Amino acid sequence: MFYFINYEGERRNDPSQWSADTATTGSGAGGNITRVKKSQLDTLRNFLLSNFNYNPGEYQGFGFNTQSDKGVARLDWNISDKHKLSI
Repeated sequence: MFYFINYEGERRNDPSQWSADTATTGSGAGGNITRVKKSQLDTLRNFLLSNFNYNPGEYQGFGFNTQSDKGVARLDWNISDKHKLSI
């Protein structure tokens, strides 16, 4: 009889890779900088806070949480030369 059991768990927090455009003239967008201005995001955030008491959270410098759980189990039984069971 042979059995195999495996579990793999992963917990990660990866930082965001983009940031808001802080250029005051022209577009500083490119690479990992979005076309949306930091001032526009701040205005939207303040509007949501003052009118709806809703905090939308951070728009840059936040982390991506990753949670992964994987499991495998196998059972092989050689009952006789002619009979085998695999689960």
